[in-house]
Amino acid sequence: MGDVSAVISVRLRGDEIDALERAAAAAGVPLSTFIRQAALSVASPLDMRAVSAQAETFEIEARRLLALLRGKAS
Repeated sequence: MGDVSAVISVRLRGDEIDALERAAAAAGVPLSTFIRQAALSVASPLDMRAVSAQAETFEIEARRLLALLRGKAS
């Protein structure tokens, strides 16, 4: 993990903290990591066009690999 350059204090209600702690535990990460990742995902949202293009490329490559594997199995 990189160097921490700032510590930010945030006020949360008890039920909000509970919900965040449960979500962090379900994700298998510390609470601070969960909150950091959530905040950064909102600040830098995914480029869905790029994600879609990557998924399409993956699908094409997966189909090509499957065809190769089927050819070897014959």
